[in-house]
Amino acid sequence: MSDAGPPQSAVALVERLLVTHRAQMLAIARSMLGDAHDAEDAVQRASLLAWRKAAQLRDSGAAPAWLATITRRVCLQIGRERPDWDLWSDPPGGDLPTTWSLDPALQVAAADLLARLRAAFADLPEQARTIWRLKFVENLPNPEIAERTGLSRGAVGSQVYRARTALRRATTG
Repeated sequence: MSDAGPPQSAVALVERLLVTHRAQMLAIARSMLGDAHDAEDAVQRASLLAWRKAAQLRDSGAAPAWLATITRRVCLQIGRERPDWDLWSDPPGGDLPTTWSLDPALQVAAADLLARLRAAFADLPEQARTIWRLKFVENLPNPEIAERTGLSRGAVGSQVYRARTALRRATTG
């Protein structure tokens, strides 16, 4: 098996996309981590990961979502390393940053999306919020979540599905 890395055309495409979408990646990281230095580190790590996974990008039109997903996953990983981190509360210092180098309309849209996501998360039953945190913040598998919560694996999967559906509905409509 060859370890030659992704094809050069894919690497060139990802490099162009990283330049184009860096501000959005930074906005995501800043909103999730609340710290400019951690956000820069997250974007660097996400960029490296995107470069390594360049061959996985099949449709350049999907690049913004692909890069956003990579950035969010890196932020979650960084957040798990910080004992005082809470994804669902405002970043340290209160309001969301207003100095992002983004289009003002994009800032408003991002703040609105985050507010809707937080409200939808708060509306979930306590058990669903707990399962969501165990699944997507602590990155535990369903069997371990079932063991911790005393639920069956099927019930855990069902709770995750319902929460995901509720959060998706709140953020897409």
